[in-house]
Amino acid sequence: AETVWHMAERNGVKLPAASLEEWKSFYTFRDFTHFIDVYQTAGACMRTPEDFAFMTERFLAIQAAQNIVYTEAFLSASLLVEKLPTPDLITAFAEGLRRGEERHGVRCRFIPDIARHQPETQWRVLDFALAGREAGIFLGLGLGGIEVGYPPELFIDVFTEARRQGLHVVAHAGE
Repeated sequence: AETVWHMAERNGVKLPAASLEEWKSFYTFRDFTHFIDVYQTAGACMRTPEDFAFMTERFLAIQAAQNIVYTEAFLSASLLVEKLPTPDLITAFAEGLRRGEERHGVRCRFIPDIARHQPETQWRVLDFALAGREAGIFLGLGLGGIEVGYPPELFIDVFTEARRQGLHVVAHAGE
């Protein structure tokens, strides 16, 4: 919560809270829909490649504080593929991973996922996942987000292609 609060201040993003304490309260998830709201609000605070590198490094610092030395983490790519050019995002994530490993001794690889409620992004997310795999920082393709109204059948073709391209595939939540 603190990292997002400071990023919002730096980037001039108004959060639905007047203070860090209010933001921490808002940041406490009440249910899955609220989690998505918080996640998208936090994501809107990340505007520059350095924001993505910084958030990645902070994530690894938190992992280190929990004695975690390796993580495979989902990355909600549907929320990213329109923000910045893919090469800029890949470079930022790679830099954050490098700094996190160097400073905290934690390694991480990402699994970009398609947000079910943004099915129009699925092919761009696949391209993003393939670019990140080439850079050595992404392992596969995932599926997450709001399930109701967005059945897995909507994503069969993109997952078939991901497998054909050699990506690992995974869906989290109910499947």
